Amino acid sequence: ILEGITLLGILFITMPIQYFYLIRSPNQILGMFHGFLFIIYLVTLYQVKENLDWSFKKFIKLFICSILPFGFVVVELKKWWK
Repeated sequence: ILEGITLLGILFITMPIQYFYLIRSPNQILGMFHGFLFIIYLVTLYQVKENLDWSFKKFIKLFICSILPFGFVVVELKKWWK
């Protein structure tokens, strides 16, 4: 959830600040934090897939939802990790 919230923060808060007010630092800071969380998410997703014998289809669905804005909401509502 935190990784998804940082993506929304980048898209709807720091990107407008960067392009309308020409202030780059909020986008750089949140972007680094988001990147760190995204890498942790992908590593954890892969480890869980291997340990719980998830199908490749479930893995791809969860990966695609991590890229899309509001994708984490879909994952939470559908409970795809179960």
